[in-house]
Amino acid sequence: MRRALVLAFAACGHAAPAQPPAPVSPHAPAPDAALPPPPDAPLALEDDFPRMANRALHMYQDWQKALADAGTDCGAAARNVDAVADTYADLIAANTRVLHAGHDRIVALKRALEPYDEQMSAAAEAIVHSKAIASCQGDPELGKALDRMGSAP
Repeated sequence: MRRALVLAFAACGHAAPAQPPAPVSPHAPAPDAALPPPPDAPLALEDDFPRMANRALHMYQDWQKALADAGTDCGAAARNVDAVADTYADLIAANTRVLHAGHDRIVALKRALEPYDEQMSAAAEAIVHSKAIASCQGDPELGKALDRMGSAP
């Protein structure tokens, strides 16, 4: 059901154009991201599947509530979904990295999501059948907000 939900929303709008990278000085020091993490650093979200799965459940429940709270108000639905995408931007980005990392990591994430499957499926059903989705099909602002959720687990 979650895959159908993501696919159903993929056609709702257009993603924002990508920003060009900032110019880098040849004399600038290497970015911190190139340094290895300290030994006691927590795992990156995309490497912590139990944490990802738990956050995904909360994201789906918040997404469901965002649309339910909007009712048939398309502007409110777009603002509410944007707020959910902002709150869970780290999760959406981590999921994108897992999806690009290959089959084994995808399978591992799916296993971590299994304990939450019933709750996430219920939330996904409520999202798909919400008044906002029914009333606001084709709304460009809601489409953009839903596109931001497109890589949700």
